[in-house]
Amino acid sequence: MTYKTLLDEALRRPWLRVVGLSLLLLLPAIFAWFAFPSAPLPAAVASARAPSTEPADQEEEPDLDLLEPTPRPPRDTPHEQPKSIVTGTVVDGNGRAVANASVTCEDRANLSATTDESGKWELPPEADGCKALVTSLEHDPLPAVVITSTGKNRLEVGSPGGISGVVVDDTNHPLTEYTIAIEQFTTPDGERGPWMNRRESIKNQMGTFELDGLSAGRYVLTATAKGKPPVQSEGIEVENGRKTTGVRITIGRGGKLIGIVTDRATKQPISGVSVRLDGVTSTGGGGSTKTDDQGRYTLEGVPTTAFSARFTHPDYRERIEPLDPQGQTSIRADVDLGEKADGANSEWTGIGATLSQGGKFVEVAGVFDGGPAATAGMKAGDKIVEIEGKSVQGATVADCVGKLRGPEGSKVDVTGERAGAKQEITITRARITR
Repeated sequence: MTYKTLLDEALRRPWLRVVGLSLLLLLPAIFAWFAFPSAPLPAAVASARAPSTEPADQEEEPDLDLLEPTPRPPRDTPHEQPKSIVTGTVVDGNGRAVANASVTCEDRANLSATTDESGKWELPPEADGCKALVTSLEHDPLPAVVITSTGKNRLEVGSPGGISGVVVDDTNHPLTEYTIAIEQFTTPDGERGPWMNRRESIKNQMGTFELDGLSAGRYVLTATAKGKPPVQSEGIEVENGRKTTGVRITIGRGGKLIGIVTDRATKQPISGVSVRLDGVTSTGGGGSTKTDDQGRYTLEGVPTTAFSARFTHPDYRERIEPLDPQGQTSIRADVDLGEKADGANSEWTGIGATLSQGGKFVEVAGVFDGGPAATAGMKAGDKIVEIEGKSVQGATVADCVGKLRGPEGSKVDVTGERAGAKQEITITRARITR
């Protein structure tokens, strides 16, 4: 096959053209390989192809003891954060700030603070986690709560409650003018609260009253009106921050006390003697009158149950006379007064003891030496538990005074309690001069 034939065949077959072109490109390289001597192989390649007779230089291994370890990046170790102060606020039940309140840790010593005008307070870090109690003169305390440096510490105090009602007469008509007073207060835990000495004069056509700012507990109110006997209410419960409504107190007509007051020595009538109720209420309520030139007097609105009348004149001993109308609407009491002598300023018939408001019971504040109570074994601090076999738990001082007074020579049975032990005694009433 001639060259021309091959060329024609290549032109007809494309793959032959590719082969031919490749051979043409390789011819210069083949020619140069044969025409020039071979270059020595690189040392690295020669060593790989034929082992050397001489020992090859060995790469020096690093001394591991001399190598410094690669330092690791420092870890983020937690740092103790400085302790924070403990802050918070004190509010009442309506969310209003309470100023001048005391915040005290009950379980840690010497940790207390006082709120500012905005109710805010601040305690040192040592207060973190303590049980804090809030006290305020105008609010009731609530149970202690735990405060923390991370909390909001919004502390509350008891909000004042109240009582509202109406006073009516025995015909169910509202009284337009009267006095309402707190006779007794008992705390929610059953203990007798402090005497409040709170009286309010009421004048309105509806006969309604409102007593605000009261602590939670049980109240006994006394209502008095001119010409009518003082009347005590039933126990009224007041809840924290709430007003007890719908209280209704009825004042009856009562009775009338009449009589003549004379000089004990001369038997002559005494004018200008003040006559008023005594021992009916601790609030000082009740009417009063004075004797005329004939020594006569009329006192309207006295109780129809046992009570006492007090007769006072600057030139004579004051006299307290126990009386018992036994349901009658009119009672007479003619009394005589002795002149002041030997330093004695008063006389009365009773047991010779003074009483005070205690916890659940009225207590004996003191006894007169040689008096009926002391002779029978009564001592200061004794609790009056029963009078004439009836419990007087929750009774007022006025209630007990009325039951213990009586005619000279009469007897009264009293059960007292001392150091948890009860003791029954019988006391003979006598005239006492002091």
